[in-house]
Amino acid sequence: MSEPAHTPGKRETKYDRWRPLYHQLAVLDVDQQDLRHAPEVIARLRELGWEVTPKVFDSYWKRVQWIADRCRGRVLEVGCGLGNVTRWIAGNPKVTAVVAVDRLADYIRTLESFQWAKVMPVCADAAAGAPESKLRGPFDTVVLAEVIEHLVLSEEVAIIAAVLPRLAAQAQWLISTPVGFMPDSDHRRGFGRRAFRNHVRALYGPIKASGDNGLQQYVACDTRGGRRRLGLRFRALAARLVAWFALLTRMAKKALGRTRRSVSACP
Repeated sequence: MSEPAHTPGKRETKYDRWRPLYHQLAVLDVDQQDLRHAPEVIARLRELGWEVTPKVFDSYWKRVQWIADRCRGRVLEVGCGLGNVTRWIAGNPKVTAVVAVDRLADYIRTLESFQWAKVMPVCADAAAGAPESKLRGPFDTVVLAEVIEHLVLSEEVAIIAAVLPRLAAQAQWLISTPVGFMPDSDHRRGFGRRAFRNHVRALYGPIKASGDNGLQQYVACDTRGGRRRLGLRFRALAARLVAWFALLTRMAKKALGRTRRSVSACP
């Protein structure tokens, strides 16, 4: 499927560089290993800027499959882009509907053109709290796939605050992010493995499942008790304190390492 032309007069965004790649990943049958290892497919994606190999492509699919397999009921996907994960979420028979939200109108128009069953694209800024008519709950699953690294903490907290009233009683969050800081002009922060787990426990609730493909890490958090245990402001403060503690710990370890090396170098 060829990519539709951009809307005339549309203001360029920092995401446009990756749009052709995202489009390919949205429409390719990446669940098929033969396709993921096909030299012509690998070459096409490398031409679009992704330094992919068959091993990396398999890792990519592992992350998408992990998220899609754990979705259930009515799903809210925040930051859906062109539907790279949306398509596979909708293919899960346990999913009844997918409300796919992104703030880029051009992406949402393309997603609408795919006309995927069970998928309702919505152009909205989830952090601003879209009206209930657009994000009608309750939702059983909320997906934030490769989103939180693009946000500062206050933006992430705003999304959580907007979504919480729309959750079912036993809803779950599915969250993925790169392992560590990935160089990207739009990435605002990165998470080591331990920092990520502490962060999601503080903000989203207890972790009931987790995975890692070596490049990306992903968790499923259960909201039961988690969202009632502490107020959102206190949870945001806890997440901030956890992040500062992790940073200070890393700095202390580096300083200790330098001290040990200088001592061992003494005659």
